[in-house]
Amino acid sequence: MILVFILCFIIAIIIVMIIFSKIEIKIHRLDISNIERKKNNDKLLIQISLKIGKLEWIKFKINKEKLAKLYVKIKQKEAEEKTQVTKEKIENNLKEAIKSKEVRKMILSTKISLEKFNANISLGSEDFILTSYLVATVAMTISNILPHIVSKNADARKIIHYRIVPIYKEENIYKIHVSMNLNTEVLHLIKIVIKIIKINKESQLKTKLNDKQNKIENNLL
Repeated sequence: MILVFILCFIIAIIIVMIIFSKIEIKIHRLDISNIERKKNNDKLLIQISLKIGKLEWIKFKINKEKLAKLYVKIKQKEAEEKTQVTKEKIENNLKEAIKSKEVRKMILSTKISLEKFNANISLGSEDFILTSYLVATVAMTISNILPHIVSKNADARKIIHYRIVPIYKEENIYKIHVSMNLNTEVLHLIKIVIKIIKINKESQLKTKLNDKQNKIENNLL
């Protein structure tokens, strides 16, 4: 009985810590290029941690090798018929949830705090005029969005550093290097997940009731 009480107490503490935590994501050396594809993300390191204030109580790291292994496992599971059905079901449920205005509003209201952003981007297309437009569009997008999600009391000029270079060659080329740190509240993400689950259950119940009603109508005919 005492062991059960201690176990419940520990679980309760962990749940409370998760609720009041912030999830911090650090992405180091995200490299995407169609010039040297084999070298893409060779030095990639993604660190995900849960923090309460400055206390980091959970942390794990993912590199290119771990991502590759995870991708292989997912593909192996997708090869199974049951898993494929489950995957399609999950995708349909997500699409149904995103149609909800409330879910979209919750997603858009997610407070993301940017702590660091470094990027070197090179872009080129077969059309030189299009290349100029692409570079200008990317630069405007970064300069208009990122300053609004910078951490409180932080200077955007010290946190955000980026360079966008046009490549004037008659071919479609891109080379992107990004490193960034950002965080958001776990509680808000939990609320979004709970809302999506609730909408999916309501949708499934509605579908079952409609199917039942159709069967009754068909039997009467």
